[in-house]
Amino acid sequence: MPTNAKGLKRLADGKWRFRLYIDGHKAGRRKLFTLPKSFSPAQALARYRSEQAKAAARAGRPIPRGWTLADAGIDYQAELKTRGASIATLKSVEMQLRMHLIPAFGTRRLDTIRSTDVEIWAAKRAEGGAAPASVNMTVALLRAIIRRAIVWGWIDRDPLPTGSVRPRPTQGGRTTFLSPEEWEKFQTVLDDPLRWEAYARLVANSPRNTDPVRYRKDLVASMPVFRFLLLSASRAGEVCALRWENLDLENGAVTIPMPKVRRPKVIPLRPDLRSIVEARPRGTPAALVFTQPSGKPWAPHVLGHHFKALAKLAGIRACLSPHSLRHTFASWAAAAGEDAIHLRDALGHSNIAMTARYSHLDLTALRKTFDVVEAVEKSIRRQTVATSDAKNGPLSGTISKQRST
Repeated sequence: MPTNAKGLKRLADGKWRFRLYIDGHKAGRRKLFTLPKSFSPAQALARYRSEQAKAAARAGRPIPRGWTLADAGIDYQAELKTRGASIATLKSVEMQLRMHLIPAFGTRRLDTIRSTDVEIWAAKRAEGGAAPASVNMTVALLRAIIRRAIVWGWIDRDPLPTGSVRPRPTQGGRTTFLSPEEWEKFQTVLDDPLRWEAYARLVANSPRNTDPVRYRKDLVASMPVFRFLLLSASRAGEVCALRWENLDLENGAVTIPMPKVRRPKVIPLRPDLRSIVEARPRGTPAALVFTQPSGKPWAPHVLGHHFKALAKLAGIRACLSPHSLRHTFASWAAAAGEDAIHLRDALGHSNIAMTARYSHLDLTALRKTFDVVEAVEKSIRRQTVATSDAKNGPLSGTISKQRST
C-alpha cells in the first residue's frame, strides 16, 4: 500500500477500514470508515484519498495533487446511490465509466483534461460506429463528474466549461414513435406460424443456444408490459418497478413512481389498463405487478432485447425501442388534438408531487386523454383479433385467446 495510505487497513474478514479527521484538523470530528470486502486495493485507496481530499477542502487546505478521473468516478457513483438514483441510471453510469471514460481518461488528472482531448476522443468513437447520441451522453457524464469535483473542492476551475466541447449532431433525436400500422404489426407478429418457425430456427442456431419454446414464452409474456407502457405513457424502468400498492383499483387510479424526476405521477386506471393488471396474478402490496415467466423481475434491458426481437420479426424500424411507446402515446394524443396541459400531466412532465399525495386527486380531465389513446389502440386490436381468428392456425388461436383475456 502506498505511503500516503498508511491509515488504510484491511481487516481479517476482507473489509477495509480507516479513520480520518473529517474537518481537516485534530480539533474537529473524527470518523471511522468501513468499506466492503468487494473493494479492490485500488478502489479502497481511491476512496481513502477521496475522503482525505474532502477533509482538506473543509479545512481550506490545498487538495492533494494527482486526482484522476478514476478517483472521481468512484465517488460520483457513491453519491448517486445516496441521492436515490435509479438502478438503470447507476448501471448506465458504471457502464460508461468502465467502457469509455476510464480507458480514455482514467489516469488523467481532472484539471488536465482539455476540450481538444475530448473532441479527438469523440471523433474516434464516432469513426468506430458509435451513435452521436451515445457519444454526447458520455461527454455529458464526464462534465457532470467534473462539476461535482469542483463542488467537492478537488479542483479550482472547470477544464471543460460550457460550450468548449461541441455536441455531435444527431438526426431526429430519440423522439421516435410507432405508427398505428407499426403497432398492429408489432402486436400480431407472433400470430404468423411460418414467420415464427423461420425465426425460431435462427434462435436455436444462435451462439447462445437459446431454447425457442422458452424464448417464445418470454416474448408472449412481455406483450402485456409493452401495452401497459403505451397506455400509461410510462418509462420501462417505472413499469418494471410498479407494485400492487401503487394501484388503487377501487378508485381507478395508478401512482407511478418516476425516479428520473424524483416524483410520482397519478393517472387514471382506464378499462384497458385495468384489464392488463387484473389479468396478472395478484400479489402482496409490495409485490411487483409484472414479472417474467420465471418469476424474476423484468429489467429495462431485458424488455429492450425482447422489443428489438419483436420489431425485427415484425419488419418495423430498427430505431424503435420500449421508450418509443411513451412517445407514441404523446404523438397519438397530440394528433387527436388533446390539450397540451393534459398531455403534460399524462406524461408526468409537470410538478405534481404535491397533488399526487392526496387520495382524492381529480383525474376527470386526464381520463379523456387516456381514453383517446385507448380508443386508437383498441381499434387496432379489433382488426388484429378479427384477422387472427380467420387464420385458424394453432399458434394464432393461442395468442389471440391470451390477448383477449
